[in-house]
Amino acid sequence: MAEAIQEHAPNPKTIAVVNQKGGVGKTTTTINLGIVTVAAGGTALVIDADPQRSATDAAALLKKGKHGLPCDFTTESDHQALRNLHRIRNYDRKYVDTPGSLENEGRVQAVLSNSDFVIIPFDLDTGSLKPTIRTADVAREVGVPFAILMTKVDSHPTRGPKLVVEARDAFKELGLPYFNVFTRNYTCYSDCVKNNTIITEWREGSAKTAVEELHRVHGAVELKLSRLPITERVGR
Repeated sequence: MAEAIQEHAPNPKTIAVVNQKGGVGKTTTTINLGIVTVAAGGTALVIDADPQRSATDAAALLKKGKHGLPCDFTTESDHQALRNLHRIRNYDRKYVDTPGSLENEGRVQAVLSNSDFVIIPFDLDTGSLKPTIRTADVAREVGVPFAILMTKVDSHPTRGPKLVVEARDAFKELGLPYFNVFTRNYTCYSDCVKNNTIITEWREGSAKTAVEELHRVHGAVELKLSRLPITERVGR
């Protein structure tokens, strides 16, 4: 785990990326939010708390590229270290990739209890709705603010937006907060990693549009954070 230093970031925040269901885009969201945070002029630390180590594998490939990985990265499984996330204050933002299952309750609880905000990725698959609701319930129990982020949206110009509207209606009915922005299901996300290139430097396929979407997500997250009550983090 990266150690805190004396020179603190002005407004450090920890954002956990959590969903009980795997394959919804947690790792892609986590790493790329770290990348676009730096592109937007901030500092970021990405923390892989998932036993599968997907983020760690992706980060290793990106670090080999010409531009490297602009955000700092660490892998952490120790529950006590995860409970001390709020003590790392030398980054503007800390993004935590979590297990694709709530069965590892101790690890997820350790992350949530020391996070300022939770992003719950949702891939518009009907099989993802119940796990997403359960994840939201856990965030509520811990008392950490959250919002659902629609990911892997069909890039078809009519089919994708139709599914987004249907998902928003379902979230409204359930009283679940969600982001108005979303990310689409572009192959450039996996292609750039395979080619050791961060998404902001990838020039093929739909990379330009993907980066624009990521910046919109980053902006939406920042807006949510700006509306949080101003409190001194001491752990939950």
